[in-house]
Amino acid sequence: MPLNLESESVCGRKKTMVGIITYNPDMSTLIELITSLACQNCDVLVFDNASSCQKEIVKALEFSGKVTVLESETNIGLAAAANEIFRIARQGPYEFVVLFDQDSVPSRDYVDILTALYFENQQAGGNKIAAISGAQRCRFSGKEAPFIRYSTVLPEKVFPRTGGEYDNVDFLITSGCLFPLSAIDDVGVFDESLFIDNVDVEWCFRARELGYNLLGCSNAWFSHSIGDEVYRAFGKIFARKHSPIRSYYSIRNLLALCRRSYVNKVWKANAVVRAILKSAFILLVSNERKEYARQIFRALRDYRRIPSKPIYDKLVG
Repeated sequence: MPLNLESESVCGRKKTMVGIITYNPDMSTLIELITSLACQNCDVLVFDNASSCQKEIVKALEFSGKVTVLESETNIGLAAAANEIFRIARQGPYEFVVLFDQDSVPSRDYVDILTALYFENQQAGGNKIAAISGAQRCRFSGKEAPFIRYSTVLPEKVFPRTGGEYDNVDFLITSGCLFPLSAIDDVGVFDESLFIDNVDVEWCFRARELGYNLLGCSNAWFSHSIGDEVYRAFGKIFARKHSPIRSYYSIRNLLALCRRSYVNKVWKANAVVRAILKSAFILLVSNERKEYARQIFRALRDYRRIPSKPIYDKLVG
């Protein structure tokens, strides 16, 4: 079903496009996500990164007339898939793109709450906004994750407040984020050389360097999964497990970002320490320690192949 690029919202403003990036998704969660968007003021574009179940995805989503599925022949990565969504949205009458991972499910009126916050902030003479996100709830524990600010020494956790509206923060994960296309025009699209991990980190710090604000909204939330499974110690989540290849991208990219001057120094220090501790822990307890070790050494070898300056295009100009 093609997108209706001429449609407008009931309040006369141009509509929001929701972009969902999939790769071998859990179909029940994906359908739950699509269903949660059915009553929200948006059109939905699914970009599938060459999933083995690609035809099943197309068939399963035929039930919704508001969904378009783009079938990529190869896995081009999260950054490139998101950029394609931005470019398609720019061709239509859209002002915003909201991105979701395949394992995220938003609360009712999520999209409208974030767009309303954007317009209220602009009408009040607020500063430039690069992105807005609702609170993130972990699908493993049910707990809300904090937003993050970076102080002079340690990251500051900013927990969503009951009745609170929003906080200015320094980092937002890609999933659940509303991006004004005007900000994408100015800041540029995502850095495709990173492929998947820390794509959001790089973009957020690039936007902050250009004087943009990032807003964490407590009045909207979405559930989200991080990692394929978790390690527990004494009944608590100690670390989230990613596959060996994801560990490669994560370590390679964080080391590459440590070479970029606009990336926050506190983030750099904390990311390196966390990576060392997590890698050591996984190498001790995982049954795949040999493959993890191989991918970690690959990352240490390859990170200098990532350019020391971001590679990205601008949608206009």
